[in-house]
Amino acid sequence: MKKDSKSIRIGAFAILLVLLSFPFLARPHQISLLTEMIIFSLYAVSYNLLLGFGGLLSFGHGMFLGLGAFTTGAMLQRIPGLPFFGYVFLGTLMATLVGSGRRVSAA
Repeated sequence: MKKDSKSIRIGAFAILLVLLSFPFLARPHQISLLTEMIIFSLYAVSYNLLLGFGGLLSFGHGMFLGLGAFTTGAMLQRIPGLPFFGYVFLGTLMATLVGSGRRVSAA
C-alpha cells in the first residue's frame, strides 16, 4: 500500500507542476479555454452535490452564474480602463447582492 500511495503523490505532484507551468507555456486562447473548463467543472461539481447527494433540484445556480457573467460582460463594455478582475468582482458583487435579496425559506 505504501508504494501505491507514493506513486499517487508523485503523479499528483507532476499534474500540479504541469498546471502551474501552463500559463507560462500556453497561448492566450488555451488559457482562456482552460479557464472556462475550470469554471464549468466547479459548476458541475456544485450541481452534483445539490442534485446527486442532496436530491435538491436547483435552477438558482444557473441563474446566478449567468447573472454574474452577464454583469461582467456588460461592465466590460460600459466601464473602460478597469482591470479584468475588477470586472469579475463587479459581476460577483451583483450576483451576491441579488442572491442576498432573494433569500427564501425552504421550510
